[in-house]
Amino acid sequence: MWKSCRNLGVACVILSGAAAAVWAQTQQGKQAKQPARAAQPGNVDDRSTPESERLQQVPEILSVEAQVLPRNPPTLVVTAVGQTPTTGWTNVQLVRRIYVTPPADGMWEYDLLGVRPTRVAGAALQQFKRRNNWDDYDKSINGIRVYGVGRGVKEIRLTP
Repeated sequence: MWKSCRNLGVACVILSGAAAAVWAQTQQGKQAKQPARAAQPGNVDDRSTPESERLQQVPEILSVEAQVLPRNPPTLVVTAVGQTPTTGWTNVQLVRRIYVTPPADGMWEYDLLGVRPTRVAGAALQQFKRRNNWDDYDKSINGIRVYGVGRGVKEIRLTP
């Protein structure tokens, strides 16, 4: 009787190993079929970056300002104020999107990005004011659009 139980146990181990191998192959097949996704500015979607260091859009954009500094060459200074629903956000930065050709509507876009807290954070609003300097900016610019999450976008028109 013990011998038949031992044989049954060995058979179960073999079958479970085979089932695990089949499952692993199906998972590899699913991963191979998923389309590649383009990386976002900074390290937003970089899977090799730990989640605790991934940049994400700040939830709300409160205001956007722009001014031209009379330097040689002139510098466009864009300032954005964003707000998060919790404390603990780090590495918040205003990042200009890079284009191969200038936008047809002349509206240059920026993202207000930061690292979301990975631990429990205080439920208090936290504001960030960030600047981006653009030396020798594109003179065809008509305005600035700064993106946060969802409808968290503000835009301003520039007057020549």
